[in-house]
Amino acid sequence: MEDKAFFRQWCILQSIFAHANRGISLSDLAQERGVSKKTIQRDVSYLSSLSFPIYSENIRENNQVIYKMLPHYQFPSISFNQHEFFTLLFLFKSAYPLQAYFDGVIRDCFNKMHSQSSPELVQFYRKIWNYILPDTKAAIPWSDESSRSLSKILSAIIDGKKLRFKYMSVMSRIEKEHTVTVLCLKLHENNFYIAAHSKEKDKVLVYAINRMLDADTLADHKDKIDFNAEEFFENSFGIYVGDSFQVKLLFNKNIAPYIQERVWHTKQKMQILSDGSVDLEFPACSINEIKKFVLSYGSNVKVLEPTELIESIKESLNEMSQIYQD
Repeated sequence: MEDKAFFRQWCILQSIFAHANRGISLSDLAQERGVSKKTIQRDVSYLSSLSFPIYSENIRENNQVIYKMLPHYQFPSISFNQHEFFTLLFLFKSAYPLQAYFDGVIRDCFNKMHSQSSPELVQFYRKIWNYILPDTKAAIPWSDESSRSLSKILSAIIDGKKLRFKYMSVMSRIEKEHTVTVLCLKLHENNFYIAAHSKEKDKVLVYAINRMLDADTLADHKDKIDFNAEEFFENSFGIYVGDSFQVKLLFNKNIAPYIQERVWHTKQKMQILSDGSVDLEFPACSINEIKKFVLSYGSNVKVLEPTELIESIKESLNEMSQIYQD
């Protein structure tokens, strides 16, 4: 169905371009494509949203709508080979978990790109579309609110203004209003976060964008903060920041190949032991964040340091044991 609509829109675009000077009527386009006038109007509106310079004229004498293109317009000469096209398609589908923030914008960008491609590339696109599957685990459903929040954040960054929003943290579940200077955006586990300076609390805090409500930019200029994003998150294992501590984990030989092939932290130290197990050491800033990571590997990992993490893991295991005994 989507391919049929795309082909029709492409043909409409070509017809309007071919009659750019004198124009082509809404009635003729509807007859040419074998669809209703309303369908043509929707398609033309969509093509206009993709930046094609189509405009309409109303002819009162015969009550007709004529579509034209701006004079001297030429289709852009951008072209892609199959490898480039496949790479962009791969990025497009990989971005699926972030649909909560972008909704149709990524698709619109891709439509612009492949509307300027050769019929051979379009056929190639249709052929390989279902060969690429995104990671849909823990994806956040799309919402107007999240999309709007990201838009306001970007505006605050570009215009150098403060951002105000209501926020409900996972822990407190109490809604509070915050006014901040946005310092950076961070992607973590298929979600966007911002590091932002709160003048009221005189510190840099981290906020999940999907938990923001009623975000808006203010007329106030942003605070002048000496901030380095990489340094701010350098000891973090995710999005938690604060006082850091060293974590030392021992992974058994069953899971060792998987652990070895990945970089878990930019400051990690990894040692392969004689029995095939792996010793992994890195800094972190949150016991709860590391505990979640450790528990995901069950009996394949043992915490060696710090003591606080060991005790927290033991407590969680006891609680889990009680759940399954009841």
